[in-house]
Amino acid sequence: MEILVSPNSFKGTFSSVEASNIIAKALKDADSEFNIKKLPIADGGDGTMDVFKYYFDYKSVKRKYKNPLGNLIETEYIILDDNNTAIIEFANASGLNLINNNQNNLIKSSSYGTGQQIKSAIKKNENYIVFLDSNIDNS
Repeated sequence: MEILVSPNSFKGTFSSVEASNIIAKALKDADSEFNIKKLPIADGGDGTMDVFKYYFDYKSVKRKYKNPLGNLIETEYIILDDNNTAIIEFANASGLNLINNNQNNLIKSSSYGTGQQIKSAIKKNENYIVFLDSNIDNS
């Protein structure tokens, strides 16, 4: 039997890549004869960068950028193997998941860290195409 495992992320628990690995393993454990193809997907929200990492060769760029409250945190963006595309996930530097609920203040919050990542990608090579994840609320 051929089975296609193609989940989106399970918000707050597993990325689509992690979920497809777990599901595929459970199916194989149930019947080792299953022919399983994993095809994780993303809707542009959090976890989208993990899907790009699954399908493409990439180089990780990890640096310290500002979180929504201006504190420095280490986060990443990736450069795909074509050396022409930078993938920047908004939630990695500017997501609400980066601050405690009692600190969530839209007046004081900023997406400056995502801007820092975009600037970094442009400085590396002005031909980068930047994908921005527009999912701001990660709750």
